[in-house]
Amino acid sequence: MKDNHDRSHRVKDLPPLSTGDKVYIRDTKRTGTVVSKPQSRSYVVRLPSTHATDTKVRRNRSALVQVDKPIQRPTTLVQPATITVPPDIQPAKTVTTRSGRVSKPPVKLNL
Repeated sequence: MKDNHDRSHRVKDLPPLSTGDKVYIRDTKRTGTVVSKPQSRSYVVRLPSTHATDTKVRRNRSALVQVDKPIQRPTTLVQPATITVPPDIQPAKTVTTRSGRVSKPPVKLNL
């Protein structure tokens, strides 16, 4: 029965978190650090606080998203491609309607 439910709802198993992992908590929209795992499906997360007291919350694994290292992107710039227009294609003639709207006919391929 569980297999049928999981298959119809596209359930996927999430990888386990370890102590010290940085996570994003979906419901509070904050980040924190995993402190412990008291039960099989829950984690205790310490939130960074501006006060002297530590704030700890307990969340299910489905509410936690593991924060990865920032992605290093290549620093090389891609040059834009130059487009050459064949000389036989003429620019479209525009027509202005009574209301002032500019109407441009579609470009058709001459074969």
